[in-house]
Amino acid sequence: MGKRVNIAPWGKTAPDWIQVLAAAVREGSLKRAGDRAGLSSTTVCRVLAKTYAGNYDNVEEAVRARLMPTRVQCPVEGDIPASACLTARSANRLNTSHFVLKCRRARARGCEFGGSDA
Repeated sequence: MGKRVNIAPWGKTAPDWIQVLAAAVREGSLKRAGDRAGLSSTTVCRVLAKTYAGNYDNVEEAVRARLMPTRVQCPVEGDIPASACLTARSANRLNTSHFVLKCRRARARGCEFGGSDA
């Protein structure tokens, strides 16, 4: 049986991405779940406890992209995993890979997945 993870603060109908994040903790640990989602273990803990002071939308996006595999229609590369899109959008400005540069240009033109690059 997996670890107990308390998501009671989310109520009886916790969002699906919270349930997936909690399941990832049950399967491993806060650290492993955080590593898989690209989040710190502290962020995972606070989100599950609903005490996180940051942007829940960003956490949801990371969980959906990395723990709930989906695909997006990228204007640069076509059909790609959502995690690849998220990685390109969050890449350091010093990252000059061809894909990341093309994604930055697409965001500047209003890519539906990236907002602005400002």
